Amino acid sequence: PISFWPRDREDRENPPGSFIDIFVVDKILDPRVSNSYDVSVMTDMSNISEAPRARINQRDIQPGKMEEAISLYRTNVIPEFGALQGCIDGILLTNNDANKLVAVSLWSSNDAMLESIPPNDPNNVSAGPVNRYYSDVVYAYMS
Repeated sequence: PISFWPRDREDRENPPGSFIDIFVVDKILDPRVSNSYDVSVMTDMSNISEAPRARINQRDIQPGKMEEAISLYRTNVIPEFGALQGCIDGILLTNNDANKLVAVSLWSSNDAMLESIPPNDPNNVSAGPVNRYYSDVVYAYMS
């Protein structure tokens, strides 16, 4: 799962007022692998409940190239994917300390998502090929 918290939240493991006790969830499911990322680019996201499928692309970024990677996402990826039929929205998560980038695109159908698979080749900011995952969107809430 992906959850969003205010930057100044001190208790990231089990935030105050949380409806889910994270330790109970870990006992029911496999233990979490948790990483923190900054939300570097987020589009409107008001249609998130209409997205049953998600594609997650993870890339290692060359040291010192994160700002260039974010700029490429804003200027190239958003316009290109925004014009594709079935693409609902997207978000770019970055971790500058680890030089990692996660791009999540939301799709109206599996067919639409699979018709628009981007190349897996490294680009001039990547430190290797993309790791790509596909997922159902089981629950989405944006306030």
